[in-house]
This record gives sequence, C-alpha cells and structure tokens, in this order.
Amino acid sequence: YRLRDYALNHPECSAIMHLID
Repeated sequence: YRLRDYALNHPECSAIMHLID
C-alpha cells in the first residue's frame, strides 16, 4: 500500500513517512 494513504488513515503514524522520506 502507499504510505501516504496509511498516514492519512493514521495521522499519528505520519512520522513513519518522515523516517522513510
């Protein structure tokens, strides 16, 4: 799945995007 969609569904886990980005 796309991490962006995951972040939208889990704002608290948006940090994961920053770590991977």
